Amino acid sequence: MRVMTGIKPTGEVHLGNYAGAIKHAISYSNQTPENTHIFFIADLHSVSSYRTLQGEIYQNGLKLAATCIALGASNKTLIVRQSDVPLTTKNMWVLSSLTNLGMLYRAHAYKARIAEGMTQELLDTSLFMYPVLMASDIITMAADFIFVGSDQDQHIQIARDLVNRYNTTYRRSITLPVGWRSSIPVTSTNGLRIRFMNLTNSLSI
Repeated sequence: MRVMTGIKPTGEVHLGNYAGAIKHAISYSNQTPENTHIFFIADLHSVSSYRTLQGEIYQNGLKLAATCIALGASNKTLIVRQSDVPLTTKNMWVLSSLTNLGMLYRAHAYKARIAEGMTQELLDTSLFMYPVLMASDIITMAADFIFVGSDQDQHIQIARDLVNRYNTTYRRSITLPVGWRSSIPVTSTNGLRIRFMNLTNSLSI
Protein backbone atom coordinates (compact mmCIF):
# COMPACT_ATOMS: atom_id res chain seq x y z
CA MET A 1 0.00 0.00 0.00
CA ARG A 2 1.28 3.47 -0.90
CA VAL A 3 0.41 6.39 1.41
CA MET A 4 1.13 9.97 0.39
CA THR A 5 1.28 13.25 2.30
CA GLY A 6 1.62 16.48 0.33
CA ILE A 7 2.55 19.95 1.58
CA LYS A 8 3.12 23.15 -0.37
CA PRO A 9 6.44 24.86 0.46
CA THR A 10 4.92 28.35 0.66
CA GLY A 11 6.92 29.61 3.63
CA GLU A 12 8.28 28.64 7.00
CA VAL A 13 7.16 25.26 8.33
CA HIS A 14 4.75 25.96 11.20
CA LEU A 15 2.83 24.11 13.88
CA GLY A 16 -0.22 23.92 11.62
CA ASN A 17 1.82 21.91 9.09
CA TYR A 18 3.07 19.66 11.88
CA ALA A 19 -0.28 19.00 13.57
CA GLY A 20 -2.24 18.84 10.32
CA ALA A 21 -0.03 16.57 8.24
CA ILE A 22 3.57 15.95 9.24
CA LYS A 23 2.91 14.47 12.69
CA HIS A 24 0.37 11.93 11.46
CA ALA A 25 2.39 11.02 8.38
CA ILE A 26 5.55 10.38 10.40
CA SER A 27 3.68 8.48 13.11
CA TYR A 28 1.89 6.26 10.61
CA SER A 29 5.04 5.59 8.57
CA ASN A 30 6.88 4.44 11.68
CA GLN A 31 3.97 2.23 12.76
CA THR A 32 3.50 0.59 9.35
CA PRO A 33 6.96 0.07 7.82
CA GLU A 34 5.50 -2.55 5.47
CA ASN A 35 3.80 0.23 3.49
CA THR A 36 5.42 2.70 1.11
CA HIS A 37 5.22 6.24 2.51
CA ILE A 38 5.64 9.24 0.24
CA PHE A 39 6.22 12.76 1.53
CA PHE A 40 5.33 14.96 -1.44
CA ILE A 41 6.71 18.51 -1.64
CA ALA A 42 4.13 20.16 -3.90
CA ASP A 43 6.19 23.05 -5.23
CA LEU A 44 4.26 23.35 -8.51
CA HIS A 45 1.08 23.90 -6.51
CA SER A 46 2.88 26.70 -4.65
CA VAL A 47 3.23 28.70 -7.86
CA SER A 48 -0.56 29.16 -8.07
CA SER A 49 -0.73 31.00 -4.73
CA TYR A 50 2.78 32.13 -3.88
CA ARG A 51 4.19 35.00 -5.93
CA THR A 52 7.91 34.88 -5.31
CA LEU A 53 11.17 33.82 -6.90
CA GLN A 54 11.41 30.15 -7.85
CA GLY A 55 14.65 30.00 -5.86
CA GLU A 56 12.72 30.82 -2.69
CA ILE A 57 10.22 28.03 -3.31
CA TYR A 58 13.16 25.70 -3.91
CA GLN A 59 14.78 26.69 -0.61
CA ASN A 60 11.47 26.33 1.23
CA GLY A 61 11.19 22.81 -0.18
CA LEU A 62 14.63 21.89 1.14
CA LYS A 63 13.72 23.26 4.58
CA LEU A 64 10.47 21.27 4.53
CA ALA A 65 12.29 18.05 3.68
CA ALA A 66 14.92 18.70 6.36
CA THR A 67 12.22 19.41 8.95
CA CYS A 68 10.46 16.11 8.23
CA ILE A 69 13.70 14.21 8.62
CA ALA A 70 14.51 16.05 11.86
CA LEU A 71 11.05 15.29 13.25
CA GLY A 72 11.54 11.56 12.83
CA ALA A 73 10.60 10.53 9.31
CA SER A 74 11.55 6.92 8.69
CA ASN A 75 14.57 6.28 6.49
CA LYS A 76 12.17 4.28 4.32
CA THR A 77 10.05 7.36 3.63
CA LEU A 78 10.29 8.61 0.04
CA ILE A 79 10.69 12.39 -0.07
CA VAL A 80 9.68 13.57 -3.54
CA ARG A 81 9.73 17.08 -4.96
CA GLN A 82 6.89 17.50 -7.42
CA SER A 83 8.87 19.45 -10.02
CA ASP A 84 11.51 16.70 -10.16
CA VAL A 85 8.95 14.30 -11.68
CA PRO A 86 8.27 15.38 -15.29
CA LEU A 87 5.56 12.73 -15.63
CA THR A 88 3.41 14.77 -13.23
CA THR A 89 2.84 17.55 -15.76
CA LYS A 90 2.51 15.09 -18.65
CA ASN A 91 -0.20 13.19 -16.81
CA MET A 92 -1.89 16.46 -15.95
CA TRP A 93 -2.20 17.25 -19.66
CA VAL A 94 -3.74 13.86 -20.36
CA LEU A 95 -6.17 14.25 -17.44
CA SER A 96 -7.14 17.73 -18.61
CA SER A 97 -8.49 16.13 -21.80
CA LEU A 98 -10.83 14.08 -19.58
CA THR A 99 -11.92 17.02 -17.40
CA ASN A 100 -14.99 19.07 -18.28
CA LEU A 101 -15.21 22.73 -17.33
CA GLY A 102 -18.29 22.15 -15.20
CA MET A 103 -16.28 20.02 -12.78
CA LEU A 104 -13.69 22.76 -12.36
CA TYR A 105 -16.28 25.53 -12.03
CA ARG A 106 -17.76 23.60 -9.08
CA ALA A 107 -14.39 23.22 -7.34
CA HIS A 108 -14.33 25.10 -4.04
CA ALA A 109 -10.89 26.66 -4.69
CA TYR A 110 -12.32 28.42 -7.75
CA LYS A 111 -15.63 29.30 -6.11
CA ALA A 112 -13.88 30.72 -3.04
CA ARG A 113 -11.82 33.14 -5.13
CA ILE A 114 -14.90 34.26 -7.05
CA ALA A 115 -16.73 34.80 -3.74
CA GLU A 116 -13.82 36.97 -2.61
CA GLY A 117 -14.41 39.24 -5.58
CA MET A 118 -11.90 37.83 -8.07
CA THR A 119 -13.16 38.06 -11.65
CA GLN A 120 -12.72 35.34 -14.24
CA GLU A 121 -10.59 37.72 -16.29
CA LEU A 122 -8.06 38.02 -13.44
CA LEU A 123 -8.16 34.45 -12.13
CA ASP A 124 -5.03 32.42 -12.83
CA THR A 125 -5.46 29.27 -14.89
CA SER A 126 -3.15 27.45 -12.48
CA LEU A 127 -5.65 27.89 -9.64
CA PHE A 128 -8.49 26.78 -11.90
CA MET A 129 -6.54 23.62 -12.84
CA TYR A 130 -5.39 22.87 -9.27
CA PRO A 131 -7.68 19.80 -8.86
CA VAL A 132 -6.38 18.30 -12.12
CA LEU A 133 -2.76 18.68 -11.03
CA MET A 134 -3.62 17.11 -7.67
CA ALA A 135 -5.21 14.15 -9.45
CA SER A 136 -2.07 13.84 -11.57
CA ASP A 137 0.09 13.83 -8.43
CA ILE A 138 -1.90 10.91 -7.07
CA ILE A 139 -1.82 8.92 -10.30
CA THR A 140 1.88 9.59 -10.92
CA MET A 141 2.83 8.52 -7.40
CA ALA A 142 0.40 5.56 -7.59
CA ALA A 143 -0.90 6.56 -4.16
CA ASP A 144 -3.67 4.49 -2.56
CA PHE A 145 -4.24 6.75 0.46
CA ILE A 146 -3.61 10.47 0.86
CA PHE A 147 -3.43 12.43 4.10
CA VAL A 148 -5.52 15.57 3.51
CA GLY A 149 -7.22 18.40 5.35
CA SER A 150 -11.00 18.64 5.35
CA ASP A 151 -10.79 21.40 2.72
CA GLN A 152 -9.35 18.85 0.28
CA ASP A 153 -12.22 16.35 0.41
CA GLN A 154 -13.74 17.67 -2.80
CA HIS A 155 -10.40 17.50 -4.61
CA ILE A 156 -10.03 13.86 -3.60
CA GLN A 157 -13.47 13.18 -5.06
CA ILE A 158 -12.48 14.95 -8.28
CA ALA A 159 -9.33 12.82 -8.38
CA ARG A 160 -11.44 9.67 -7.98
CA ASP A 161 -13.72 10.79 -10.82
CA LEU A 162 -10.74 11.45 -13.08
CA VAL A 163 -9.13 8.12 -12.24
CA ASN A 164 -12.40 6.43 -13.18
CA ARG A 165 -12.46 8.27 -16.50
CA TYR A 166 -8.80 7.47 -17.10
CA ASN A 167 -9.34 3.78 -16.41
CA THR A 168 -12.37 3.65 -18.68
CA THR A 169 -10.76 5.59 -21.53
CA TYR A 170 -7.37 3.90 -21.52
CA ARG A 171 -8.46 0.50 -20.16
CA ARG A 172 -6.28 0.78 -17.10
CA SER A 173 -6.91 -0.40 -13.54
CA ILE A 174 -5.48 2.35 -11.35
CA THR A 175 -6.74 2.11 -7.78
CA LEU A 176 -9.21 4.79 -6.71
CA PRO A 177 -7.48 7.02 -4.13
CA VAL A 178 -8.88 7.41 -0.62
CA GLY A 179 -8.42 10.52 1.51
CA TRP A 180 -7.36 10.18 5.15
CA ARG A 181 -7.40 12.99 7.66
CA SER A 182 -6.98 13.58 11.36
CA SER A 183 -9.99 14.51 13.48
CA ILE A 184 -7.79 16.58 15.80
CA PRO A 185 -8.66 20.29 15.53
CA VAL A 186 -5.90 22.90 15.42
CA THR A 187 -6.27 26.34 16.92
CA SER A 188 -4.33 29.49 16.25
CA THR A 189 -2.54 31.51 18.92
CA ASN A 190 -5.72 33.54 19.53
CA GLY A 191 -7.77 30.39 20.22
CA LEU A 192 -9.77 30.37 16.99
CA ARG A 193 -10.20 27.14 15.07
CA ILE A 194 -8.68 27.57 11.61
CA ARG A 195 -7.67 25.71 8.47
CA PHE A 196 -4.05 24.64 8.34
CA MET A 197 -3.15 26.45 5.16
CA ASN A 198 -4.66 29.76 6.31
CA LEU A 199 -2.51 30.32 9.38
CA THR A 200 -1.82 34.06 9.62
CA ASN A 201 -0.47 34.08 13.15
CA SER A 202 1.37 30.77 13.07
CA LEU A 203 4.22 29.49 15.19
CA SER A 204 7.20 28.37 13.12
CA ILE A 205 8.98 25.12 13.90
